[in-house]
Amino acid sequence: MGDRYELSLRCAYCGELNEDVYYAPSSGFETFRCNRCNEINEIVMEFSAIKREDVKQQKEDWEREIEKEDKMEDVHNHGVTSNTQECFRTFLGHTLKGLVFDSQDSVWLIFDCGAALVLSHHSTYWTVLPEEVKRQINYYKQKLEETKKDLQDVIFLAEGDGDG
Repeated sequence: MGDRYELSLRCAYCGELNEDVYYAPSSGFETFRCNRCNEINEIVMEFSAIKREDVKQQKEDWEREIEKEDKMEDVHNHGVTSNTQECFRTFLGHTLKGLVFDSQDSVWLIFDCGAALVLSHHSTYWTVLPEEVKRQINYYKQKLEETKKDLQDVIFLAEGDGDG
């Protein structure tokens, strides 16, 4: 019986972190199917030699890389294909913070991560990155200010200056 490993590996196709990947090269288990995109990934083990004095630096580098990957896990993927279940899955565990109804009769569900899920009246849906959500909100704020100014002008004209 050969060596067996349970690994956490990122998919080479979509970047999803797959936990508990079984790897046993002596038994022929050298691939895994991604939990997200369903693509088959080859598992390759690499070895290298380093100087004994470089071991400490290498360990520090690995720790930094692990910290970086942990932070990446907290960032979910909004770059998913429209009209797929992934549009909804990407927001699991997040809190709905607001709604925007746009001029095309679409509803923007805005989540705590800053991204949005857009549901159109054509029965299509897609995700929107936080940067675009901010642009959309700023656009509506500007429109609201313009409408407010227009209403103030109308009220001023309607009230007149007392001359009748």
